[in-house]
Amino acid sequence: MPGCPPRPDAFLEGLLLLRKAVGSEKRPLSWVVGEQRVSRPPLPSLRDLKRPERQKLVSLRPPDEI
Repeated sequence: MPGCPPRPDAFLEGLLLLRKAVGSEKRPLSWVVGEQRVSRPPLPSLRDLKRPERQKLVSLRPPDEI
């Protein structure tokens, strides 16, 4: 998470991303039978996901308002 300490909204977003990543993992039903690996889907880049939303912004808040 960026920031030291991270802002509350960045911390919450990190937790939500972690929950989404763990929820999308696929594990075998049994560790004895079948393939013994965990398959994880590729994670999308947040930069690419937020790009259209960020391009709509025309005015940015000054740092003292954040």
